Amino acid sequence: FEPKDIDLSHADIFFSYGLNDHMITSQQSSDAILRLENLKAHVDKHDYPGGHEISEEEIDDVVSFLNSPTH
Repeated sequence: FEPKDIDLSHADIFFSYGLNDHMITSQQSSDAILRLENLKAHVDKHDYPGGHEISEEEIDDVVSFLNSPTH
């Protein structure tokens, strides 16, 4: 499903995923990113070596994203 009438050009999205995630594969994450980009969203992509967890590095990246001048 790819809605054609949705414009996310105003949206800045932080998207992160674990390269060794056994619940959501890297391919599924890549597919989701592509769909968001096709809807014109600006996607700030981050991959991490872990699995389905949140690391300190990821938290630091989220904080930086949220503190950036565009947010």
